[in-house]
Amino acid sequence: MRQWMCNPKILCRKHLLGEHVEHHMMEENIRNNKKIDGYIKNNLMDPSMVESRHNELGREMIVRGFTHKSGLQVKNKTESHPIDKEAALQELLKRCPECRQRYDWLKKANMI
Repeated sequence: MRQWMCNPKILCRKHLLGEHVEHHMMEENIRNNKKIDGYIKNNLMDPSMVESRHNELGREMIVRGFTHKSGLQVKNKTESHPIDKEAALQELLKRCPECRQRYDWLKKANMI
């Protein structure tokens, strides 16, 4: 599970849909009071952002023509643990050539 916390327009199809489904898995973990300390400790997710980030990803899915009908309701929200967004973005761009290409194009077009 990882929240990239970048503008969803940057995410390639694989990362957009992958992060979306991981939010559903995290919702289940939070609802069932499973430990998520490792995700927080490793700066991979902010549990207080699961619901809002999911909604943000869902809006981008719809823009791209995907179906998005799943909502989240994370009732057992924990404290905020802000993710270093710039570090996460740089990691994403380093790992994924398609996200890098989307980022460069969006940046050049002044869309991000």
